[in-house]
Amino acid sequence: MIQALVQKDIKLFFRNQFFALITGLSLVIYIALYFVLPDSVNQSLSFALYTDASDMSEVFNGNGLEAVSFDSQEALIAAVENGDYSSGLVLPSAMVDSRTQGEQITLQVYYAPDTTTEEREAINSVFSAKASGLVAPDVTTARINRVTEVLGRFTEAPIPLRDRMVPTLVLLIFTVEVMGMATLIVEEIEHGTARAVLITPLGLPQFFTSKALMGIGLAFVQVFIVVAITGNLATSPLIMIATLLVGSLLITGIGFLIASVARDMMSVMAWGMLILVVLTLPAITIILPTIGAGWIDLIPTYFLVDTLHQTMNFGASWVDVTSNLLILLITGGIAILLGSVLLRRRFS
Repeated sequence: MIQALVQKDIKLFFRNQFFALITGLSLVIYIALYFVLPDSVNQSLSFALYTDASDMSEVFNGNGLEAVSFDSQEALIAAVENGDYSSGLVLPSAMVDSRTQGEQITLQVYYAPDTTTEEREAINSVFSAKASGLVAPDVTTARINRVTEVLGRFTEAPIPLRDRMVPTLVLLIFTVEVMGMATLIVEEIEHGTARAVLITPLGLPQFFTSKALMGIGLAFVQVFIVVAITGNLATSPLIMIATLLVGSLLITGIGFLIASVARDMMSVMAWGMLILVVLTLPAITIILPTIGAGWIDLIPTYFLVDTLHQTMNFGASWVDVTSNLLILLITGGIAILLGSVLLRRRFS
C-alpha cells in the first residue's frame, strides 16, 4: 500500500509542470555552474607599491607577490580607494636610514574599503615578513611589528571556488524539494485527495510514511546526481551517502512543517523563500568565511554543509563527522514528527 502511495506521489509531483520544470532546470543549471566556475586558485597577491628606493621594490616581488609600481603616493591611494587593488604599500626613502641603523621599520599600508579585518591582518603579516629581508647585514633582528593569524583551516593548497560551492548547490536543490514537497501535501489536503485516500483502510501513519519516503528519495536522488557528476562522491562515498540521506530527512521534515502552516501554493512559495534565505546562510560562510558568525551553527543546515565541506575538501573521517550526522538525524526526525502532528490537526 505504501509503495503504491509513493508511486502516486511521484507522479503527482511531476504532474505539477512548475516544479517538474524547476527540478529539471535546477539540476542542469547547478551542474553547469559547477563546471563553469574556476577549478584553480590564484595564489599570487597583487598590490600597489610606491617607493623611491629601487632596491626595496625588488624584495616585494616574486614568491607569490606581484607589486604594481605607482609614481606617487597620491596615485597609489586613489587606486586602492577605487578598489583596483586590495592593498597598497608605501616605502619612503627614509626607510633606508631606518634599516641601516637598526631602527624600527615602519610600513605604511593602505587597504580598499571592502577589505575585511582578516585579510588586512594576513597582508600585514606577509608585508612584515618581506620587510625582514630589508635590514642591513650587520643588523641581526628586524624591528617590525608582525601580525600573524591563521585564516580558517590550514590546507596544503587553497580550495577552488567551485569546490566550496558544492554545499550551496546541494542546499539550493534541497530548497526546491522543500517547496515541491509542501505544495504536494497542501494541494492534496485542499483538493480533498488526502481525505479520500484516508477513507480507505490506509491510516494517517501510512499516509505520512509514504510522503516521507517520497520526499527523502526524491531529494536524495537529485543531490546524489549533482555530487556524483561533480566528482565529489569518490572522496568518501559512504560518508557522502550518509550525509545526503540525513540531509534529505531534514529537508523532508522542513517540508512537512511548511505544509502544516501553508494554505496554498503561494503561501508555500512565501514560506519557501524565507526558508531558502535561512538555510543557505551556513553555505555562504563556506564561500566567504570572513562573514561567519557564532550563531550560524544554530541553523540545522550548518551541520550538513560543514560535513560536506569537511568530507569533500579536507578528507574528514567518520570520527570527524559523526556528531554532525547524529545532530542532523535527530533534528530531521523531530522535524518530521512535529510536522506530522501539526498536519494531523488539518484532518480533524
